Amino acid sequence: MDETKDTTVIEVEKEKWTTLQFDSQILSAFMACPREMDYKYNQHLIPIGGPSKSMQKGTLVHEGMKSYYTGMQQGNYHDVNRLLAIDKIKEQSVTQERLESEDIADIFRAFEEYWEFRKNDVFNVVFVEQLFKKIIYEKFPLRIVLTGRIDLGISDASRINGITPWDHKSESESWFYSALNNQFKIYALACDSPTLVVNRFGFQKTVKPEKKFARETLNFEVDVLEEFKEEILPYYAKQMLIAMEDNYFPPNYTNCIKGHFSCNFSDKHSGGICNITRELRAEKVKRYFIEREWDPKNDA
Repeated sequence: MDETKDTTVIEVEKEKWTTLQFDSQILSAFMACPREMDYKYNQHLIPIGGPSKSMQKGTLVHEGMKSYYTGMQQGNYHDVNRLLAIDKIKEQSVTQERLESEDIADIFRAFEEYWEFRKNDVFNVVFVEQLFKKIIYEKFPLRIVLTGRIDLGISDASRINGITPWDHKSESESWFYSALNNQFKIYALACDSPTLVVNRFGFQKTVKPEKKFARETLNFEVDVLEEFKEEILPYYAKQMLIAMEDNYFPPNYTNCIKGHFSCNFSDKHSGGICNITRELRAEKVKRYFIEREWDPKNDA
């Protein structure tokens, strides 16, 4: 759940290839609103108060999951993995400044339910939080490199050397997950897998474990993934190149407010950034946003 991302990278090689590197979050942000993508992933801006409480809770969930499934990969017993995860959550909780003791207790409560519900799991964990960098498109003069970090890779006995990617999703209410999701398609392509499993981790107190900890398998049509690789990605990559060359990232106002979602630069927050004059916009960005530190180890 770390928001730190490398900016889009362009390299022009001796052969005059143009290589564009990005991940699913950069792609989705650009498709939704080029200006938001520029603010978040080129200028590395985050609200001055830091990531939201829900984001920080999600970060701790991923830390706990990482420790638990790393233990499973190493062949440890369930109780050992549980203790490893508890220690990791305690260690990392002090770094999540927005979370109060009640929030931490809520995370532990949900984990205890999850572990009890999933204590009889038996499967082969191939990797945990695996970084990848993969050339997905290469037609002169454009090369597209996709990057990312997959939460879990589980051995799939139905395919030779098959691996199914899993993605943990923490949620306070049940969300609908779709095979149209850019992140899921990119993970499927990275693993050469026709499926992806969404591993739900719900905080709801009135929902039964079988629903809030459900595992949902998403199936991808071969032609849909091929279209994504050969047509959709190149189209948006070319649009990114144009935006970067012109140094102009146009706003998409239809993406400012959508149900639960609201862009941090919309008028829902601090009176707004995109709805004020160009003269004042830069000053207001400085007042309400800070540039996050970039760490190469988070290049995913």
